[in-house]
This record gives sequence, structure tokens and C-alpha cells, in this order.
Amino acid sequence: MIETIYSEIIRYFIFFAPSLKQENTDRDLDEVICEFFDITKNDLLSHKRNAKIINARRLYIYILRSELNWGATKVGKYIGFNHSGVIYHCRKCKDLISTEKNYKSIAQNILRGIKDNSIKKPVL
Repeated sequence: MIETIYSEIIRYFIFFAPSLKQENTDRDLDEVICEFFDITKNDLLSHKRNAKIINARRLYIYILRSELNWGATKVGKYIGFNHSGVIYHCRKCKDLISTEKNYKSIAQNILRGIKDNSIKKPVL
């Protein structure tokens, strides 16, 4: 089932990512992640335990920590989690990136968008 979700997300990214890059729309990171995983921003920041929502939240937390160099406490305050939950989700995301090819390609494409400045970084 998870592979099906990832396959749909990859298919979506392949078709729509080139147009996003060409338009150079300055979109927020949370908007992009929510759109890829087909969830709302409220879902992303909630404590819901649906697999699709959790995987989106993990990727969001991972990007905030690894690419923006935010500490666990800062990320936790930003999304409403405690620091230990942030650390746990980062570890799980790293595991997913190393084992799931589709998840890895989603993460790489979003990180590429951040580096190209086509995705805006969140600001506190």
C-alpha cells in the first residue's frame, strides 16, 4: 500500500514538477509537501497517525532539521511537537530515505527545489 502511495506521488511529481520549476513560483515548503502527499497543512501540523500524513510530516521535519539547520527544539516549537518527537521522526525519515527509492526521490526533488530557490524556506 505504501508503495502505491509513493508511486502516485512520483507520477504526480514527474508530470507537474517541470512546470513548477519553469514558473519559478515561490511556494512555501509546507505547501509543496502537502501537495505531493495530498494532505492539508492542518494535517501536516496535526498529531494524526495516518501513514500518508506521518510520512509527509517526517519529511517536513527532516528538511527543517537537515537543510535549514534548525535544532530539534526550534522545529518542535514550529510544528507543535516536543524535541524528542522531532528527533524520532528525523531518524525514521533517514531510514525511509535509505530503504525506499520512491521516498528518496521525493526528498531529493524537494531539496533540489529549495536549493534552486523555487521553494521558499519557512521563517519563524
